This record gives sequence, structure tokens and C-alpha cells, in this order.
Amino acid sequence: MKLINSIGAEKTLHIGLSLRNIPYSRTIPSVSVQNRSVITGQPSIQARRISINGSIYYSDRDDIITEFDSIMPFLSYEPICVYQQNTDERHLKAYVEGVPQVWIDGRRELQLRITMIALDPLFYGNEGEDEQENAGNNHRFNLNTGGTAPNYPVFEITVNSPTSYVTITQENTEKSILIDTDVDIYDYNDSDFAFQEGDIITIDTYNYTVKLNGVNRLDLADDEWLVYGFELYDENPLRINTDGNIDIKTTYRPRWY
Repeated sequence: MKLINSIGAEKTLHIGLSLRNIPYSRTIPSVSVQNRSVITGQPSIQARRISINGSIYYSDRDDIITEFDSIMPFLSYEPICVYQQNTDERHLKAYVEGVPQVWIDGRRELQLRITMIALDPLFYGNEGEDEQENAGNNHRFNLNTGGTAPNYPVFEITVNSPTSYVTITQENTEKSILIDTDVDIYDYNDSDFAFQEGDIITIDTYNYTVKLNGVNRLDLADDEWLVYGFELYDENPLRINTDGNIDIKTTYRPRWY
């Protein structure tokens, strides 16, 4: 199996180590009312606790110590991307909770257990991108992100001509994000009130942030997105509405349950 730490270093673990058991459990908030239970909130997936188990064994005990000593500093750069097989795309992002060791047979074998917790319980895939150029009003495109769970994209909008608003709509769910200057582009005197050519608007739908040229401007976003969210699924018909012209780059990661 394979691990990649937060600084991008990659490590293939000894063949004697493996990840076999991957739990999945949900929390259902409820209260008891008249001898029955009533759901009181949104069910959620619990953090996954996983354990990489097995043995490291070499004929030369110094090779075992060298192998173990290479693992410990590697694990200090968290979170760790955990791939069950070397060729997998899907991985969990996990933090190390413990590394108990049992030395046996005159230190010719090391039984090792790496216990970890994935606070985000979903599996992630490789990052994908889509670019749409010179998008005007009612611009439509389809985006296939893959995965079985909702994923939350980052939109980077480059303004090509003065624009007072941009709306991104997922047509299957009708959820949308409106970024608005609250000023009619055809009736403004001060250029500060509209998005100008070259402006870059970045929308992070997972962290609920909006930046205009690198400066936090969540005030530009509409309340509907902040309340109801915006997510992508496997197949996504998207629509852009604007009173100007923009380029839009969508960055996403497929996620699986």
C-alpha cells in the first residue's frame, strides 16, 4: 500500500503491512417521544478510524530498524493520504493516532500497527479541472466530476469585460451562486462599483469563501448559497448568467462514500 504526506513525499509500505478493515458508520440525531424515536437533525457520517497492521521482517535486523526509522518522520507531516493499493486513485486523508510496536524473534520481526483517524470520512480522487472561455449570458456546459458523493468545487472567474454580476447554476438541483455588485452595469459612474476587465473572482464552495483579486469579499455572495450550499455530482449541467463576458475555471475532486 501507499502513503503520501502533506509535503508530497510518497512511501510504499513493506509488503507485510496492509489496510483491510475500513469502517463506515452514521450518526442519526434523535429524541425519544412517546415510546418512539424522532429524527431531530441531519444524519452525518462519522470519522473513520483505520489501522494499518502487519509485520516488517528481514533476515538482517538492521534492515528492520532502518525501515521503521524511515516511517516515523514521514508520518509527522499530516494529513496523510492513505491508498489501500499502490495503483488506487481513491484515498483517505488521515491523521496518526498511534504507532505501537511489538518486536519478536530476537528483533528479526517487527509487528506494527499504525492507527489513524480520517476526520473527513469520504474517499477523495485526483484533482480535475474544466475551463470555459468567453462565457456570456446563458452559457451552458456539462461537467462530469465522477465519484458517488457530492463534491465542492472552486470556481475561478476572470472578467473579460465590465460585469456587475455572475450567477452559476447547477440545473439538476437548481442550486446557484450569485456574485453581485448590486449596481446596474449600464448606470454606474464609479468603476469601483463593477467588476472590471482583469479582475479575478475566486469562489470556494467547501470553505464558503469569496475573494476578489485575493481580498476576502464574502459580502459579494448571495444569502441563498450561504444557506443551502452548492455541490456537484457525477453529471452536472451548469449554466452561467452574466451581463458581461468571463472565463471560468472549475477545480474539483471526485469523492466516494
